[in-house]
Amino acid sequence: KLWYAGKYATDGEHAAQRDKVQAAIEPAARRLAKRLSIERSSLPEFCVGVADKPPGFDAVAALTGSDPRVPALTVPIVVYSESLGLGRTDVETVLVHELVHLLVESKLGMRAESLPYWVEEGLAMALAGELEDSAGARLEQRWIADSGAFLAPDYWQRHPLELAATDSGIVPADAFLLVLKLAEAASGRGADIFVQRITAGEELEAILRDLLGLGLSEYEEAARARALEYLEGLRAASLRS
Repeated sequence: KLWYAGKYATDGEHAAQRDKVQAAIEPAARRLAKRLSIERSSLPEFCVGVADKPPGFDAVAALTGSDPRVPALTVPIVVYSESLGLGRTDVETVLVHELVHLLVESKLGMRAESLPYWVEEGLAMALAGELEDSAGARLEQRWIADSGAFLAPDYWQRHPLELAATDSGIVPADAFLLVLKLAEAASGRGADIFVQRITAGEELEAILRDLLGLGLSEYEEAARARALEYLEGLRAASLRS
């Protein structure tokens, strides 16, 4: 059993959701290992827990706490009780997402701090199979925020993609979409190959040049265009329906 003493501790339905977290740990680890063609035993040590989300915290479903030191402490993956309480969380997918963060951060150590946000978050989404759903959800949020503009042909001029971090360091809302172009490379295995190679010690720029013939700045420019094309396709499809 996962120990939990938060605000849902006496809720029977929530206890059943916590049991699902426990049951999903090994399937999630095996799923990621299979996708990356590695042994399950080669994933770093980790532990999983459930906790209430701190007030004002941005993470939606879970958080992985990395330790860049070698040897490192066992890394905790914390699943938030609120996301479980809604009953709509695909726990195994959430854990695969967090295990990608764990793998990248544990293999790169302090080097992981220099990775662009879209690399870490985008790769986790891609390997967990979340890119399409996340892009659709982001577009739905935009529609709700300004449904009138959403119908207009100049929508993207009025509401440009948020791909660059602000001066205050706020996480860019759409930055994960920059991984789309990479994920589509190598017959749809680009994200998998990228994770395999960067965790083996190769440099980001070298991997991009090998996979796509583009340096980082060139890739980001091409990826912006692909992200916009992809979202516009979703927008047009939603308008037709």
